[in-house]
Amino acid sequence: MGIHTYDTGSRAFGSGTATFPLANGANNVSGLAMVNDHQALIVEEDGNQGKDARFKQVFLVDLQASSKTELVDLLNISDPGNIAGQGTVFKFPFKDIGAIYPLDAQTLVIVNDNNVPFGNVRNPAQADNTEYIAVQIGQPLNLDGAFNVPR
Repeated sequence: MGIHTYDTGSRAFGSGTATFPLANGANNVSGLAMVNDHQALIVEEDGNQGKDARFKQVFLVDLQASSKTELVDLLNISDPGNIAGQGTVFKFPFKDIGAIYPLDAQTLVIVNDNNVPFGNVRNPAQADNTEYIAVQIGQPLNLDGAFNVPR
């Protein structure tokens, strides 16, 4: 996967290009959010949904080092208290993840793209609702100061 820089001041593409490997060449990136000047959150996923989904993961990508670190497997989120009513493992198996945003250094908000009327992950008889989840990560992010918004 390659990312090109764009300078909003000069309204021109920069000379910098960053690359990082996808886990599988058939996967795609459906969400990306910069967290500082050289790191981004990305959602890498297969094109499947529901029980056919095999790969939906959130990575922290270091664009300078061309490396990535897994933060969350969206098909295997620990839910020991069964908050979601799916047992001790919660799955977020949507075809497209529409957005990812760091709420703070250890909490990510992730939103599905419900693909109305074609998304029917939770109930085959009806279109999916939009779902937002907040996921705690073990490794704190080095967030740019722009994310420190008073609440």
